[in-house]
Amino acid sequence: MRRLVFWETSLPEEFEEIFEGQAPHRIDMQDGTVILLSDNLLVEIDAQGNQTKAVEIDRYSFKADETQGEDIRLRAFTGRAKTESGEEGDFWIFYVDTESIEFEWP
Repeated sequence: MRRLVFWETSLPEEFEEIFEGQAPHRIDMQDGTVILLSDNLLVEIDAQGNQTKAVEIDRYSFKADETQGEDIRLRAFTGRAKTESGEEGDFWIFYVDTESIEFEWP
């Protein structure tokens, strides 16, 4: 993943009708693929802008790798970080408080 957008998703005009006014989450992948994900529909668009997949769904989760062994849902993000004072602490951000998340790669 390169970026997750929860709010103010830029939706290609030709896909507005199939999402029936819903604002789906947008997942931008490293290879240019875009996944639009609503409560009941997943649409995949390739780097050239062509729809390659449309799947009706009733719920979703992402499977973590074998070392984590659990499903991942887009509800919240947790982690550890250093504060400006240099102290480490845990954080928890609920997805409704998050407009988007950018992932950086080395």
